[in-house]
Amino acid sequence: MDLVQKSAVDGDAVSAYSLGKIYTEGVKMPRNFALGRKNFELAIKRNYAPAYAALADYYFNGWGVKRDTVKAHQLLAEGRKVRSGEAVVKQGIAKLNGIGIKKDVAAALRDFREGAKLGCSDGELWLGFANAKGMGVPVNAVTAYNHYRRAAAMGNATGYLMVALCFRDGIGVQQSVPSAYQYLKEAVKQGNSTAMYEMGLLYANGTFVKKDIAEAVKWFQKSAESGNSYGVYELACCYENGRGVKKDLAKAASLYKVAADAGNRYAQFMIGRCYEGGLGVPQDKYEAVKWYKKAGQGADGFKYAAQRAKELQDELEKLIL
Repeated sequence: MDLVQKSAVDGDAVSAYSLGKIYTEGVKMPRNFALGRKNFELAIKRNYAPAYAALADYYFNGWGVKRDTVKAHQLLAEGRKVRSGEAVVKQGIAKLNGIGIKKDVAAALRDFREGAKLGCSDGELWLGFANAKGMGVPVNAVTAYNHYRRAAAMGNATGYLMVALCFRDGIGVQQSVPSAYQYLKEAVKQGNSTAMYEMGLLYANGTFVKKDIAEAVKWFQKSAESGNSYGVYELACCYENGRGVKKDLAKAASLYKVAADAGNRYAQFMIGRCYEGGLGVPQDKYEAVKWYKKAGQGADGFKYAAQRAKELQDELEKLIL
């Protein structure tokens, strides 16, 4: 870390960019958006192309700066001029979702293809997603798998994960348990938090490996520490039920709350259940209603959660009357 810091100060663009990533992602240290932005700005001054997309994320998301999609798109346009594949792919993602720009799926796909040609593995990854979900192209599982495989070959951690899932489920490729496990292990090595969560599920269920709850807990813990809400949720379930760890309802409720705050629907329902029954937290049925409502919102919401919110709210209103 000290060597990277010194190299960045001495004018090395790659070190400045790497340091920006470390501060942005909070790798082995708390996140520091001010220092992350400063180092990306240094990398840009030294003409390091990938830094344009990295800094644009700050303005898209409002990380330590005022959210400004115009500024973000200006950075991506500058990155495109210096042939940054990362900037081109980010432009594609913005066009796909209509973020600060008119939604244009066909243009997004062109950007993904161009980004991939410029060496950005995320371009291949997004082409895989497009073919898997039929975004601007017919659904084609084989083509999706091939794009994921190319992303993985370029060292993309999510690419490794997606190839693993394709082999696991036999989607776009012949099902192969050994291949799925090998690709999943590689995704874990690359630090992919979802892969860590999936590895935990394998050991919890004994899917490809011998069932080992203690090993599952280890992977859920790693996933949770990397900020994955599903890893946090599964770890909470383990503490609630005493699976692989000593039963601890207070710890479970605390973890459900973390995952719920991150938007995890399962955790939102479970923290509502904790408040309703006083499981690991003081009983608070009004708080339970709030979380049940959150869990039931949107197209991906739980119908039972919305139903339980209404039932519990009706019960509370009768008590007031």
